[in-house]
Amino acid sequence: MEPLPRNTPSLCSFECSFPRSLILFLQSAPPTIVLSAFQADCESQGVAWCSAEAQMLAVEWFVRHPVVKKYPPRRRMVRALLKAYINSVEEQYAADYALSSTSSEDPVQTELMEEFIRVSVFGGASEQGFCFKTFYNPFASAPDTPAITSAPATSTPPSGPSMPLSAIPTPSQVHSVPPGSSPRASSSPEMHTGSSQRSLNSHSEPTHTLSPHGLPPCILVNDDSKVLLSMASVRSPPTSPSQRSPRHHQHQQQRQHVPLPPHPPAPTPASAAAAAAAVRPLDQFSSIRVSCEQFSNVGLSLWPAAFVMIQLLAQELKGQTHMLADVLGLPRATSSTANSSASPAPLLATSNGLHPHTMPTPLSLGPTASCSLRSSNDGSAGSSSGTNVCSSPLRILELGAGVGLTPVYLHHMKEYQQHVASFLATDYQESIVDNMRFNMTENGIRLVSESLAAQRGLERGPTPPLHRAALLDWLNHADNEEMFMEDEVDVTLVADCIYDTDVIPALVDTIHLALTARSTAPYTSGTLKKKRCCIVVQTHRQDTTMQKFFSSVLTFGQVRSYNLVRQVVGSLRISEDHSGDDGGCVPLGGWDRQAQLLNPDQVVCALVPDVILEDGSMRSASGQWHDSGANETATAAEALLADGMIGPFYTSMVGLIGVHVITLKAAKVAR
Repeated sequence: MEPLPRNTPSLCSFECSFPRSLILFLQSAPPTIVLSAFQADCESQGVAWCSAEAQMLAVEWFVRHPVVKKYPPRRRMVRALLKAYINSVEEQYAADYALSSTSSEDPVQTELMEEFIRVSVFGGASEQGFCFKTFYNPFASAPDTPAITSAPATSTPPSGPSMPLSAIPTPSQVHSVPPGSSPRASSSPEMHTGSSQRSLNSHSEPTHTLSPHGLPPCILVNDDSKVLLSMASVRSPPTSPSQRSPRHHQHQQQRQHVPLPPHPPAPTPASAAAAAAAVRPLDQFSSIRVSCEQFSNVGLSLWPAAFVMIQLLAQELKGQTHMLADVLGLPRATSSTANSSASPAPLLATSNGLHPHTMPTPLSLGPTASCSLRSSNDGSAGSSSGTNVCSSPLRILELGAGVGLTPVYLHHMKEYQQHVASFLATDYQESIVDNMRFNMTENGIRLVSESLAAQRGLERGPTPPLHRAALLDWLNHADNEEMFMEDEVDVTLVADCIYDTDVIPALVDTIHLALTARSTAPYTSGTLKKKRCCIVVQTHRQDTTMQKFFSSVLTFGQVRSYNLVRQVVGSLRISEDHSGDDGGCVPLGGWDRQAQLLNPDQVVCALVPDVILEDGSMRSASGQWHDSGANETATAAEALLADGMIGPFYTSMVGLIGVHVITLKAAKVAR
């Protein structure tokens, strides 16, 4: 039987106190990937993956964990995971006892089997058709924790037998685009989302008694102290109104509830203690409500480019990279500061319960660092003077914001709160905007009804950043122009919105409006001191579609482009100041120069400066595919499109991802 793939380094590019298999499971990663990480989680703690202890861990992590219970993933995915794990345990047991008849004990724990049966019986979709994807968020409970940590060295392969590969219904990892089809409607993979029904508590005691000392620990934060608990003792938090999480809203009441079993297990002191502390893990995750079916509404789903956008913005706001420093008006380290970061960083204990790990030395010195911005033809970029104060806070507009992940994930950052004045998230359907508002509110964002009213003091309470979610149809030019004049913006975000050639003219027109509309209000006029820009992160599925987009944009703008590569870190030339100005690559998620020195064979993601060709393709990708032999081309494509982690996000790659920074062309001076 073919073994599951080991937990590769590309899946270990971030550090947290939670099991990696749980992190991947909450994001709806494929069962094979989750089980591979689960095997590593168990064996790193000295627990065999097929043992009774490990089976109880699977129940506690994938069924009873408080985050799973409050924000249930797709039920079909949970059922597939438990089935694959049970099959693997049975196959391993059969192999171990093939020549022995001394053991008649069932290898599968009763509690694990009961949970699988219950998930199977109550596995129908909810009436609302929603489920959740949940992401570990280091900013949620510890804003001082850097977004990027050094990539860990390749871990020693777990000892003992590998988990056998069971029949797991997972989609293919590489998806082709049928001719004439809409890429976003047909070529993107099933994202493994789930139903919004609750998982059930167990109704019987396990067959085997667990020994607490044999279980992996979980560090939870209780005020300023750290409580060391056994993972198997984690239970759901109390559900009384007074003890619920502040983010518990009325959607909980609307969700279908499965009747609880008549005889639940009696609580133990350990489970009671765990329940008291279990509210804390909820605060370390960002949960997003999405559609149970990927293509029921593309605006209610998550797409790979969104993860690239968020990871890039996070590290730019943290000052760890400077690819967008000129257009965002953020602090940018001088060469001496950048060079000083080459020294190894000490081991630090983080303030949010994370295990100590190596942190990269920040490249910038925070708000006091000088602003050395790229020069521009129109002179609107900042000066390189060391005494310059950085530009005014950002007014951000996101087109096609979908489920609202960008503000949900970033709003906890102290740098976001420092550098962002407002965030206007838009989409074209009322149902999408309603779901976006739900996600933002559920994750602690207080929405304002009208940003200018709040700025003028007509609403009490909200302080910047001010967040809104609003309808915006790219086809309504007059309405959009009025909106942009009322809510003047200087940064426009677009993630995976280029998929239908028929709407490209309207999208480009909307981008142009956002770059040029000026407010007539006296209290906002002249407050934008930086060069306006539009940041487009896009999966390049069809060159002809991208060609039409860029041809339209180049009539009024100039484009600076980068492409996402996934390569061995030792083969990359890193930009000296992490800006890409010198032609070097910009690290993306989970690694820095220390990783290059300590583990040169680590596979990482980076953004490499590139150029868009006349046919809409990326120059580097075009040369790579045409200059290599057939076998080398297939290998390069497979590596580039391999699924893996980008920071804390498990990303299903369906095509080359490009990052494009659009700014207005400099106005010609009449002679």
